[in-house]
Amino acid sequence: VLESPSYLVFDESGWGALAHGDNLGAVLGREAVAGRLRFMRGGVPFGVTHTGREVSRLAAAGRWMASDRRHARGVAPRLNDALVACWSEGALYVSAGAEGDPCSGYTRRGAGRQVALLHLSSLKRQPAFSQLRIEGEAAASLAAARQITLTEHGLWWPLPSPNASSASEAAQHHQHAWLSGLASPDAAWFRLSSKGVRAYLLGLSARDAARRRRDAAGCARATSRHASLGSPACDEAVPPQPPLPCVVECAPLDVRWGPPSLTSGCTRRLLTRLGVALCAADCVRRPCNSRVGRGLD
Repeated sequence: VLESPSYLVFDESGWGALAHGDNLGAVLGREAVAGRLRFMRGGVPFGVTHTGREVSRLAAAGRWMASDRRHARGVAPRLNDALVACWSEGALYVSAGAEGDPCSGYTRRGAGRQVALLHLSSLKRQPAFSQLRIEGEAAASLAAARQITLTEHGLWWPLPSPNASSASEAAQHHQHAWLSGLASPDAAWFRLSSKGVRAYLLGLSARDAARRRRDAAGCARATSRHASLGSPACDEAVPPQPPLPCVVECAPLDVRWGPPSLTSGCTRRLLTRLGVALCAADCVRRPCNSRVGRGLD
């Protein structure tokens, strides 16, 4: 793939010039059989008895990977704007259709599904990622993070705390950083209350879970003979997209966070572009109250 002068698609779906050759599934299967690669499926070592074609089929079934798209019967795939993915201390989790944040609640049954690969075929074209800048102190903080959450609005991670023994504990009791291309052209990153971030992630999870139930029941094509007419899922109201958490402080990408400042550093123009509000001044130690439209002129 690297040496070819032409563009070759190298992914899990086995299409294009490599569909019947060295596609991703074939390479993984061959390397697993050779003993140079090992991965798990359902807690069982996977690869020794599976060919590349079978690896491709399992990938398509979503058993070891996840996608940023919604797939429903009779409807073209489209962006899942309620996706929550979490890399936490060496493992990758995605929301699995049960209400619960996969980042701070992935040990709960059904709240998160562990995967090896997350395919961002749609989100990479959204401004939050297509215009994302990772540099300066923001890049250093992100590189040192033990937990990183991804949503359609960008990347979120707990800021370190000397009293927290784990990433999940830091997420529950302290503050988060947020990095998003939505801030462009301003090169800025943001500090937020972790309680506000958690409420936002739980809202996304509830929305994702309800839509998964509707998609599984075929509600998107209620007139189709394949739809499960009369299914309770089709009568279920889908929760709205949750609001973004309020922002405590804004800073240029090359500025390291220090103690909470008396001034937020956020301009009204930047807050409006992001679609967020500035938190109450004392929200560092208690739940935040939004002050919509407030910011430095």
